[in-house]
Amino acid sequence: ALVLRRGGSDLYMTVVRRIKEQQHNWNCPFQLANVPVREDWPILEQNGLHRLLRLLQNAAVSGASATRADQPAQSELYDVPVKEGDLLIFGTDGVFDNLHDYEVCALCSLATSPWEARLFYHNEALSTHPDNIARALAKAAFFRSLDSRARTPFARGAARAGEAFQGGKPDDITVLAAWVTFPASSPTAQPRRSLPRSSAQHHTSPQHNRERKR
Repeated sequence: ALVLRRGGSDLYMTVVRRIKEQQHNWNCPFQLANVPVREDWPILEQNGLHRLLRLLQNAAVSGASATRADQPAQSELYDVPVKEGDLLIFGTDGVFDNLHDYEVCALCSLATSPWEARLFYHNEALSTHPDNIARALAKAAFFRSLDSRARTPFARGAARAGEAFQGGKPDDITVLAAWVTFPASSPTAQPRRSLPRSSAQHHTSPQHNRERKR
C-alpha cells in the first residue's frame, strides 16, 4: 500500500508512506484462507471437489504445511497521518511486483484530486475518479507482466534472494484507489489520522473503486 502526496515545485506526486508487504519468506506472502478440515472432507467429496480433496489428503499424509492458512489476527495495523488530497493505493503483489513506485507516482501525478478540483477549478466534478486511476494502474501492471525483458521490482527482489529471474511476473492484479477528502463545508480542516484496514472506506469519502484483472 502507498500513500501519495503532491508537493514541491514540479507538482509531482511522491510516496510519503509505504506499507511493507507481509511475507513468510521470499515470494511467500501471507494469504488469508479457510482451509477445510478433515471433518469437511465428505462434503468436498459430495460436491465433486475431488482435486482439492486429494491435495488435502496428500498434505495430511506427508505432513506438509501447505494447508496452514494465515489468519486475520496476523495482520498488521498502521496509524498513518494523511492530508486532504492524498491518494491511497492498495494493490496485490501482481501490481507492486511489476511496477516500481516511481512508475506508480508518474501515472498518479496525471490525476486531479477533489480538493485540487475545488481549489483550482471551483468544481469537484472535474476531479479524476479513482476508478480511472485503478484501471490505469491495473492495465500498466498487466502489460508489464507480459514483458519478458522488463526490469521489474520482482526481478530485483529475486536477485537479492539469489534467484535468477527476468521480466514481468504474471499474477493476480487487484487495485484499490481512494482520495482522502474532507467535507466540502470545511476545506481548511486539519489533517486527520487514519488506520488502513482492508478497505479505504474507513477513513476516506465513499469515492473509491477497485479494479481487477487476471
